[in-house]
Amino acid sequence: MIRAADRWWWGHVIRRADVVDLAVVNLQLPGLSTRAAIRHYVRGGFRDGFTLNPLFSEQMVSMQLSDAGRVPALYAYLVNDRQRVQTSLLWDAPEHSAAAPESRDDAAGPLGHAWRRLLAGGPIDFGHRDHRTASRHAEILDLVARALVLSRKDDLTSIPRHLDDEAVLVWQLAEDERDIALSLKGAASATDQLGARLVIGVSGDRPDAWVPAVAMSDACGGVVTTLRDAGAARRFLSSIQESMAAGSRLTVRGPGVEVTVSSILLLARATGAELTSPLVLDADGVLINAGYMHSDGALRPLLAGHPAEDACALGREVRVDAISTTTFAQTITPGRRPESASVLTDSWIIAAPHGRSGLPREVLAVARRAPRHAEDLLASIGLRRARESSTRLERAPALGHSETPRLRWAIKTAAPAGLGAEWWGDTHFARGLAAALRELGQDVVIDSIGARDRPSHHLDDVELVLRGPEAIAPHTHATSLMWIISHPDQIAPDETAQFDHVFAASESWARYARPTLGAIETLLQCTDARQFHPTGVANSDRIVFVGTARGIPRPSVIEPIRAGFEVDVIGPDWTGWIPASSVVATGISNTELPALYESAHVVLNDHWPAMQRAGFVSNRLFDVVAAGGRAISDSVDGIDELFGGMVQTYETIPELLTLLSRDPHELFPQGDIATAISRAVREQHSFDARAATLLRTALAIRAGSDRI
Repeated sequence: MIRAADRWWWGHVIRRADVVDLAVVNLQLPGLSTRAAIRHYVRGGFRDGFTLNPLFSEQMVSMQLSDAGRVPALYAYLVNDRQRVQTSLLWDAPEHSAAAPESRDDAAGPLGHAWRRLLAGGPIDFGHRDHRTASRHAEILDLVARALVLSRKDDLTSIPRHLDDEAVLVWQLAEDERDIALSLKGAASATDQLGARLVIGVSGDRPDAWVPAVAMSDACGGVVTTLRDAGAARRFLSSIQESMAAGSRLTVRGPGVEVTVSSILLLARATGAELTSPLVLDADGVLINAGYMHSDGALRPLLAGHPAEDACALGREVRVDAISTTTFAQTITPGRRPESASVLTDSWIIAAPHGRSGLPREVLAVARRAPRHAEDLLASIGLRRARESSTRLERAPALGHSETPRLRWAIKTAAPAGLGAEWWGDTHFARGLAAALRELGQDVVIDSIGARDRPSHHLDDVELVLRGPEAIAPHTHATSLMWIISHPDQIAPDETAQFDHVFAASESWARYARPTLGAIETLLQCTDARQFHPTGVANSDRIVFVGTARGIPRPSVIEPIRAGFEVDVIGPDWTGWIPASSVVATGISNTELPALYESAHVVLNDHWPAMQRAGFVSNRLFDVVAAGGRAISDSVDGIDELFGGMVQTYETIPELLTLLSRDPHELFPQGDIATAISRAVREQHSFDARAATLLRTALAIRAGSDRI
């Protein structure tokens, strides 16, 4: 009864919005009325890609709204703040909303306004940012019809017999591709930068995959074909290879893999071998292989089970005997198999699970005239095969002697692997700390949460756990350090007891917790002084906040906006919490943050309630002041002493609003005083300073034990 009531309400909201395009509906399921189409959609059709409107992609909207997926995306769109939601690759909905303010008065927002304009014979003026797409209703109906016909074909007749292009990019979509829009935007971007011919292969027959694929192909002057199974995929690639001229370059993105555009470009432009592969990682960021090499008379995956840093130590491009991946680049040599292969260690993919892509990875063997054995490569980075196992590696004895031992550190974080890690502050914190440790002569790898027990963990001398929202147990063979940088309310005595030494980023909390949790040394958060430093960027009038909504009301952002202050919010998941006009971007590159912080009128900051109570000062404040910026934050013990007035604090919302109303020249230190405060933060609270403390601690522990 509850499900039936939900479906009735979803249908009611959709009927009231009046956005059902019967012409598109009947291309998918002929003979349906408006009511029948809505009924089919809410009863499960939305999960199969059935669409009620050609300007709306179920999959694309589901990736943007937190409640879509659980409920039909069209319903979720209609009941949310719609101004900044992209609804399809066929048009730019937020840009249309900005250009036509009256669209906000439509019952279906920008979607309804644009669709009604189409029905009235007018064009949509905004296509894909880089490529013009269909702009009139008849053109869009034709596009949808062609997409549906192609989705039902089993042949490869759409592939030209001769591809005269010097570069061809094949982009394969899995049947359950996680983010079709992001994937196709990546394909378009790579195509542009390579000057290549785009060929898109689509698995399955979902309209919300085929329609954007055909639209992107049209916009790029490309080709689309269907991939029914692994056999069809092999025939598809063979057909492409046979149609290309000698010396041209073929680049293939495998179905369902996670890959950056930069990785694709590196592959396509590689010149060291005829066949080139990226590093292949699993969903946890652990190497599946870095190519195949001969060992004991057999081809074996190189460095399987290791972190990517081990492969990077081999050099940027590694000659191998074979590759095994659905993503590769090849220089075409008609009638002959490639004779050389390499792996680019600065290019990577996270392979789709076997069941997700539907297509297995195959070993693409290379006939090498003089194969190099794996043992030679491993020896170059201080590794060798263990005597008791042909697959397990061990550290080779170190040659020479240095005053400071060169230890292998594993920094373990709660962040995921791949592109998702870029949203995590822990990721950038770990990278900054790793760089500082390397400056001290240490070897460092970084493990995602899924890689905490990777098969090669026995190689690590020191495990440093950056304790965030997840507990990570150390391995007993290594010197173990824990640095509590957040979520102190989750720490229990049985967790700290597992480590050789524990640090915490709060003096007051460490003092409070010692009687219960044991010896804890204070080690505050810090900044990357190489990145965050003043450059002379002029101040603007922008009030800035960088961060996610966290799924909770954040008064430091919501209340100033409600009071009439213009706040530029940068971060995801803010739909429903603040007006869409306040969200200027869903993300920002870490390299762009220093200039943003330095130039801002003021940077807003707040803390998780548990961290605020326990005196854990946000690492963002160290970054802002180090960059020469100024911040307003909720009050945390120690802020005034650390930042000398460059961070002003508040206890209540009225205090926050009062601070925002004041002239910053009266509120914050200026001139030489501000410069000195910024310099002191960079000198005393840098990753370099923290790395020195960590190394000194690890060496002292090891000197007092029987570890070698």
